[in-house]
Amino acid sequence: MTSACATPVAQEARSPRGRASLTLAPPEGAFVGRDRELGELVAAVTSGARRIWIAAASGVGKTELLGQLVGRCRERGWRYHWLARHEPTTPATLRAIADELIRAPGPSDRRRVLVIDDFARLRALEPWFVERFLPMLPAELSVVIADRSAAPAWITAAEGVALALAPLAEADARRYLALRGVADDCRAEIIAAADGIPAILAAAADAAAPPPAARAFIDPGARFYLQHDTDDHRLAIAVLAAARTTPYELLELAFDARAPRATPTPGCRG
Repeated sequence: MTSACATPVAQEARSPRGRASLTLAPPEGAFVGRDRELGELVAAVTSGARRIWIAAASGVGKTELLGQLVGRCRERGWRYHWLARHEPTTPATLRAIADELIRAPGPSDRRRVLVIDDFARLRALEPWFVERFLPMLPAELSVVIADRSAAPAWITAAEGVALALAPLAEADARRYLALRGVADDCRAEIIAAADGIPAILAAAADAAAPPPAARAFIDPGARFYLQHDTDDHRLAIAVLAAARTTPYELLELAFDARAPRATPTPGCRG
């Protein structure tokens, strides 16, 4: 599911997590409703902040904001590493990534950035990560973490920068739907149902006015948001957003959905 409001173009790419996604349009004017937060994030890295925590509920746009930061890293020649889902979250792996960033060619004072989307898989290592790994990193390396928890892993505010993402304002939601080509007479209903959550806005836009290249990328989770638009269902979605993971099967159980399941392909495992 598209997780934040950015206007896609008809061009397939690979996301930092390695799955198929859509290339985002150029940053100029395409990233809706997060200009201030993106500016603060880039400014924090530029100023030498070593630890940056981005807090937001599920679907509010953490991953998309990190993707925009990576784009700015490329523009500025900053070396970066996005910790991928397939990479083991072990001390040895994290040390190797840090060493690779530190040894990367370029001026020694040029920023290096380690991007971690979802701190949940590092919780088991949290004491080591906070007390041993972060203090050993050089000043030119910024660690940027996005997570559902409002409280940073480190203890005091003086140790880093904390940003909080809120749902989009109505004006931003309306602008996003207009950029996506959603008909004007549909926008008010979508905005009311989405309540500023970018993931729901994006799913609704995919359903109302999907660009040709995006049709293949509308997943079952996105469709599910649109099938349940009562107040009770929206409350259930908000509760589920607090879960560490929200797979489609969990949504089915929460809503007692009776959608037919796809027949597995012989010889394949789900």
